[in-house]
Amino acid sequence: MLADFLTEAFDEDPDLEPVIPHFNHKHLDQMGTIIKAFNYYFFVLAAFVVLYTIKLAVAAHVGLMLLGWVFQA
Repeated sequence: MLADFLTEAFDEDPDLEPVIPHFNHKHLDQMGTIIKAFNYYFFVLAAFVVLYTIKLAVAAHVGLMLLGWVFQA
């Protein structure tokens, strides 16, 4: 990802290192880890949203079925 791209850029052109001296490989690895963690967090969040939506749909369906059963004509 971003960390791999920047690492490859530093490997190919050593003149980039003095321009951004605080960006060493350790920082790039940490950035990659943070990006992966955010990707994982958003994936888990999306899964919970989908499951909660399904739960609401099932609850509404069951509620309507019960209402239909209670108030049968």
